[in-house]
This record gives sequence, C-alpha cells and structure tokens, in this order.
Amino acid sequence: MKIRSGFVSNSSSSSFIIAKKKGVMMEDIKSLLASKYRDDIIDFCENDLQYCYDKPEDEDVVLKGEELYDRICEIVAIDLNKMLDGKYASPMKIEDWILVSGDFGDEDEDIIGNLIYTYISNIDLPDFKIKCTGD
Repeated sequence: MKIRSGFVSNSSSSSFIIAKKKGVMMEDIKSLLASKYRDDIIDFCENDLQYCYDKPEDEDVVLKGEELYDRICEIVAIDLNKMLDGKYASPMKIEDWILVSGDFGDEDEDIIGNLIYTYISNIDLPDFKIKCTGD
C-alpha cells in the first residue's frame, strides 16, 4: 500500500491514440472537426475554454461566436498536426496511417488536452481517428 502525504489530486487522465491517413493536412483536420464535432466544440467554448491558459486572446479583439469556434478548430488542428508530424513525440507509421499516443486529463489547462479528454475522446472517421485507450 502506498501512503502519500502532501497535495493529493482527484483528477483523472486517459491515454489516447491519435491517427491520420498519410496526406491528410491540417486544413483537412480542421474541416473534419468543424463539420462533425461542432456542438462539442461550441460546448467546450461555452463551458471550459475559460480555464485554458492558451485561449485565443488579443488586446483589441475578443473572439465570440463563429470567430471563436473557427479559431478553436484551427488551434486544435494545428496541435494535432504537430503531434502527428513528430513535433512532440515520434509518431509510428503503419501502412498508410500515422499514429501518436498521448495522455490527456480532466485538469489539463491547454485547449487540446481539455477538449480531447472532455468532449471528443473518440473520433472514428475514414481519414482521422482519436481513440481513448481506456474505452
């Protein structure tokens, strides 16, 4: 039995596999997210975006509505593409798929971690997939 003293958190996290077919570009991922997961991303913007450290802010412009939704889709697509292109970890290649794994949790303070863990943990599209390995 382990006994821990000090700060104890009740947060949870899961491991994910993220995959795209070779040739799928950042714009393709953004379009897939925007068309198939619109309601989930709007929910995220309304309920959880405020807790993220990397929310899109500009001193002169406050993004709302469609502009905010489009910007979140773009941020997530860019980060997913960076992950799959090896920016953060070495991706694995299997036939015509590129895969990477990652851990995301309910207390992630970045947009991609929070959105994937809470709202879009299982995407099963012909050219792009996110799968929670705990399901």
